[in-house]
Amino acid sequence: MKVFTEKEVEGRQSVMLEQFVNQIILEANCLLNMINTGVIPSALKDHKVGLNNKSLEAFYQNKVDILGNVVDENQKLQKIVDSLPNDTLIKQAEYCQTVVRPQLRNVRNFVDQLERVVDADIWPFPSYQSMLYDHHTQGEDSVTL
Repeated sequence: MKVFTEKEVEGRQSVMLEQFVNQIILEANCLLNMINTGVIPSALKDHKVGLNNKSLEAFYQNKVDILGNVVDENQKLQKIVDSLPNDTLIKQAEYCQTVVRPQLRNVRNFVDQLERVVDADIWPFPSYQSMLYDHHTQGEDSVTL
């Protein structure tokens, strides 16, 4: 349609690629920070609470296994982020799409599993349950009909 010149199209492409790369790397760094400063310390604190209960040994072992997976996948994510190519924006965007985003999903999968077994009072972030349904029960005792 010849609305843009070739240079304008290339400029728009560069801006869009840069925004995509920056957004994915921002999300990855945010996830790394949340896991390192919130998820892992909370899971460790929760595990210490129940260490003396032998009857729940399988439950706690499962929690330890999931936490180990979170730590492993989180370390992989950090290495992946640190290895972002210093190449063209297209190569960086491809790396983000094919390497970073799948690893973000891997980490998130294990964190979601861990959230199900860590005490809700210790978990550092709102759960899906609380974000979606707490408004149904807030102030329940004070409702008058």
